[in-house]
Amino acid sequence: MIKIEINGVDPYLVLGYSKDHTTNLANLFEVSEEDLIFVAHDDLPIYKGVDQTSWNAVVHVFLQEKYEPVEKLVAKYLLNTLNELSVHVNLDFIYLHSHAEYVYVNDAYPRFLDEKHAQEMDDDREEIEIFEGNIFEGHEDELDRIYDEHHKGDN
Repeated sequence: MIKIEINGVDPYLVLGYSKDHTTNLANLFEVSEEDLIFVAHDDLPIYKGVDQTSWNAVVHVFLQEKYEPVEKLVAKYLLNTLNELSVHVNLDFIYLHSHAEYVYVNDAYPRFLDEKHAQEMDDDREEIEIFEGNIFEGHEDELDRIYDEHHKGDN
């Protein structure tokens, strides 16, 4: 799995970026789209006490060494497209040993949610009603007694 971690950019912008660029990046890496995932954080890049969000993005691409031959091509693509999200981009490729990655996939569910699956999950959720009444109604005397017992001798 190739993980592209984008820090210093609003996570909702990363959602759109991922939607627009996953296919192209998977093609550059010569992998299926399911082998590529984005990770967005609410992290703040900070310089001398000043938040650099959307000014300086910090991007890490975690991948196996076998993808190193396409690094420059992918770097060029990422730098040319991530400038839509941030003024400056710091991009690092972090190579992992293939034997150091462990994954669990529950075969009873789709590997990833897509827009269709996410909508189906929203449709299946029950409407939660928020109680706006007085939860202590009918218990006022008991609450007064407990309050009085707790505050004996406060005078």
